[in-house]
Amino acid sequence: MTTYIRRRAADLRPGAPNTNDLGESESKRLQKGKAASDSPRTLGLLHAVYQHAIALEAASTRTRGIVSVFALVFVPVAILGLLFFDLSVGLTQDSIREGSALLALASLVLAAVSLLIFFCALTGAIRAFRIDLFSPLQMPILFNAKTRKVYRFIQDMPGTNFSTALVNMKYWPGVFKRWPLILVEYDWDCLEAEHAKETRVSGNVVQTLHELRFIAKESPGSGGVVDGFTVASPLMLGSETWPELWEFIRRYMEEQSLAALDNESFAPEPPKTLFQAANAVAPAGWFWAVAGGIGTAWIAWRSGIPEGSLASITWFLFAVFSGLTLVIIMFNWLAHRLAPRVELPADLLAEAGSPIERSELTIKTAAK
Repeated sequence: MTTYIRRRAADLRPGAPNTNDLGESESKRLQKGKAASDSPRTLGLLHAVYQHAIALEAASTRTRGIVSVFALVFVPVAILGLLFFDLSVGLTQDSIREGSALLALASLVLAAVSLLIFFCALTGAIRAFRIDLFSPLQMPILFNAKTRKVYRFIQDMPGTNFSTALVNMKYWPGVFKRWPLILVEYDWDCLEAEHAKETRVSGNVVQTLHELRFIAKESPGSGGVVDGFTVASPLMLGSETWPELWEFIRRYMEEQSLAALDNESFAPEPPKTLFQAANAVAPAGWFWAVAGGIGTAWIAWRSGIPEGSLASITWFLFAVFSGLTLVIIMFNWLAHRLAPRVELPADLLAEAGSPIERSELTIKTAAK
């Protein structure tokens, strides 16, 4: 049974919306009464359809496991911090025995910095693994067209604001504490939708990230912001797909009209096997990742790493792509084995009405 705290958006502490995936970005307010696209789509985020409501995945099943790969980067950093701490303690002891006060002071500073690096890397790795492997699965965003309410689950995680040293010190033990699950209720009329866009330049690569935001106001048309959230990851959204997702939500809530659905509209079922996880993460690429991993390992075992710039670079790229894909698949499967599942409360399910089977929805769409 899911344990959570229920709150209305108006009861949350007023502040800036929790939509900080993009930094300085252009934002445009979206009109609820105006169509944004002629082809509304779910982008594979549709979790369930009820008689009076729809549920979208807050985080895609396909992206689970990526954060754990980044968490692995913290592990060698933590080990290096611990090694430097051990080295600096030895230098401090030698300096004290030799009577060199200046060297002993420098060694103490190095020890303090090394210990700080160790703790930062350790807590960063634990936080990332907890978020990716142990955060509840399928925390849906529920849009109820009949009651004009929106519900979403959030985890009250520590360390979201590192503005002061005191907050940073509280963060370290916070990663070991329980993170309460909160069910927040929003009035649709108090939500304002925004499209945010940011262009980033990295070397010769120009990347434009898009974000679909919902800003919760104290009351319709007021300037007071109480909360905010995003739908879909910026990595999933493009210049053509964000209007399609917004139009799917807008049309359902404003016009009580459910757009045409097919099998690709629905989020994949939580994987139970490695094969299912591979199909969820990389349906068209997992086979090549396995083949690339076996091939590069076989080449390295038989004749070593290829010589020559082109051959070695090609071997390296295949090895990195295959390795990362296979590790993400493994973590995706592990997350769906370890993480608890979230159940919507009975009163919300009663308001949403009886669930509609996917096959029934796709058959109706095909008939049209």
